Amino acid sequence: MTQVRICTDCVAKERKLQKYSRALVVVGLLMALGVAIRFDLGRGSGWFLAVALGAPGILLSELVGKPVRVGRYDDETIEFNFKSPEYAEQFRSLNHAQ
Repeated sequence: MTQVRICTDCVAKERKLQKYSRALVVVGLLMALGVAIRFDLGRGSGWFLAVALGAPGILLSELVGKPVRVGRYDDETIEFNFKSPEYAEQFRSLNHAQ
């Protein structure tokens, strides 16, 4: 395993983003519960609504602001996508091709 330090600004941004994402998920689920109760929706409709209203928070936490993401991969290679070119260079230097 290789570890690369994340700058303090990135850590603060990531924590803020995760708090915002959690709040979005909770609000979405509470809204789904309220709508399901108010309109007496069935179990399937309630689950669909919960997924639909919770999805923005989940997608936000997974797709926005991550310093490193795993891209395509196969049996021989893994592609990493870095937000910062400096992180990419550190990672490349620590994992040089042999």
